[in-house]
Amino acid sequence: MVLFVVSMTAVTSCSKDNANLILGKWKMTKITAYAEGVPYSMSIHEFMEAYGESGMEDFVIEFKNDGKVYVGDVAAPYSISRNTLTVVEGEDTVEMTIKKLTNSKLVLGHKEDDVEMAITFEKR
Repeated sequence: MVLFVVSMTAVTSCSKDNANLILGKWKMTKITAYAEGVPYSMSIHEFMEAYGESGMEDFVIEFKNDGKVYVGDVAAPYSISRNTLTVVEGEDTVEMTIKKLTNSKLVLGHKEDDVEMAITFEKR
């Protein structure tokens, strides 16, 4: 689950700036997906209704100084290089594009098969 979630405007700042800005708690607010080039967007509530994911309405991830991203009590190591966020969970590695990162908003891009996703978070 950590890999999926932690799976627009390109960020041009250096990775050190991104590493500092990303620290803290982020609440997922929206998922936009592009399947076969056709965009569709849904709120977290719509996502839960469509896919039956309970508990997603308060889905929060936390990036800490210890080099790990936390979803509840589950932690996975992460690293940032330029605008690429890499999360490792066991033998799985997922790379996501940091599409936007400010003091209050994080947008991660991820492509899986023929579906491109943009996952939007707001700082808590």
